[in-house]
Amino acid sequence: MELILVRHCETQKNEKDKFDVLYDTNENFSEFGYQQLKITGSYMEKLVGNANSIIISGHRKRVTDTSEHLSEILNIRHIIKENLIPIYSGNLAGMSNEEALIKYPELMHKRKLFSENKLDGYKIQFPNGDNVKDYEKNIEKIIFDVLKELSDYEKIIFVTHRSTILALLNIFNKQFGLQEKNIYKFYQTPIGCIDVINFDSDDFINGTINRKNSIYIWSKEIEINEN
Repeated sequence: MELILVRHCETQKNEKDKFDVLYDTNENFSEFGYQQLKITGSYMEKLVGNANSIIISGHRKRVTDTSEHLSEILNIRHIIKENLIPIYSGNLAGMSNEEALIKYPELMHKRKLFSENKLDGYKIQFPNGDNVKDYEKNIEKIIFDVLKELSDYEKIIFVTHRSTILALLNIFNKQFGLQEKNIYKFYQTPIGCIDVINFDSDDFINGTINRKNSIYIWSKEIEINEN
């Protein structure tokens, strides 16, 4: 089985670099996001092929819009899991990075150190929001329940958020013995990033992770294949 992690296409919120709010109701794609949607569909056609596949996502508009487009392109089923949500930033919700730097300089400094892998992510706690360790545990339970539930599929395409992908990369790097279990590392999760996780056993203990990285990298594979 393969688990394919796809970060949702760019929205206007991404353009403005704002922290997630608890509920997203009007998250429309940016101009680039619409272009990305088409390119992502073309790339996923090649990546998925004729395999028995399914798409799973949370309920936020940006992931469901991306998933529905891929579902139509690939002609496969899309199911929504309500509990698949991004990490909640508490008091920072809706703020731009500039605003957060002014109001929460210590926290933002920790996030900067984390992004440079100079600080364990477990040390990050959003005021009146989530802490990284609890969020990781929650995502771990959800993803293994999903893998067991959908084990008959060859490929599970998981369209999700940056913070969720980051949690999953930590979870599976630890699961496969590629990372220490007592730390939370930073992995780049740029717009359009795709990761392919191949499982070598039915219990999902062993496997490999193939990072496709951002749209600017993997979209070149389409150009090479088409020329």
